[in-house]
Amino acid sequence: MGLFGKKLSPEQKDELQHFVNTLNATREACKVSMDDFKVNTLDFYHICFRVRAQGRELQETECLNVIERPNEDGVWEAECLKNLGMSFEVSVLIDKARDAVEWYTDFLKEAQSEVASIKYAVWYPKKFRKALDSWTFYFQWLLMDICLGWVAKALQPPRPLTNEYKNPKLKMFVDGLGRIYQGHRDLFPKPLKL
Repeated sequence: MGLFGKKLSPEQKDELQHFVNTLNATREACKVSMDDFKVNTLDFYHICFRVRAQGRELQETECLNVIERPNEDGVWEAECLKNLGMSFEVSVLIDKARDAVEWYTDFLKEAQSEVASIKYAVWYPKKFRKALDSWTFYFQWLLMDICLGWVAKALQPPRPLTNEYKNPKLKMFVDGLGRIYQGHRDLFPKPLKL
């Protein structure tokens, strides 16, 4: 443990190792699911961000100027497209985003439930108890109404992603996805070590 703490028994070390392995496996599953979610929503996010900034409605087809994909190291990198005429059908992108939001929400709720079922003993070092608290906060943030809730609501028919003053679904979509991406980047718990 530490210089002034009690030495852990072999059973306690095994229990802590299981705790660490469980949270690290959850972390890896969450990283993979976020990468899948981003692959299925990020291109459309860039399109909607641009359309919103231009103050107009989405058209049946829209062009994409930037793509972001993970490199070999898993780091997301942006690349400007040379072919600015590359267009996408918005209805297809809406369906793809709906499916991604539904799947990701279900995944997060299941992972949140699994993490909530993890219990720690009072003798666990503080960093392990804090790690569990950071996971709880991470899931609560992503599942908040202003994150996934807004994105899901913005994609609902009739007339998904409208850019009207009294029905700003496009704004909700862009803001909600922005909070999800930022929340994952800023709040994603670090891997644990024993």
